[in-house]
Amino acid sequence: MNLMIFNCKIFIFSKKYLNIQFYHNNKKYRSLLEALEIHRIPLLNYQCRSGYCGSCRALLIKGKVQYHKEPLGYTSSNEILTCCCAPIEHIILKLL
Repeated sequence: MNLMIFNCKIFIFSKKYLNIQFYHNNKKYRSLLEALEIHRIPLLNYQCRSGYCGSCRALLIKGKVQYHKEPLGYTSSNEILTCCCAPIEHIILKLL
């Protein structure tokens, strides 16, 4: 199992952002939401952690993510559900 590392630039407010690294195939977390929690980033709303409710929506500005399972929650074309996805390349993300 190869450990892949992706840089994630997370915009919290219009001019404030944080950089974290997402370690793919990490035993501590599987989803982007869990990585945000571990890095103590002020979180967006979330509830189900399964992609059903859509509360953890975030705006994907740049990069690509992959879903562990296809979410049922509503998203626009440039939004992602952080609870059930992981980056597959470097990303820039804005928390809604």
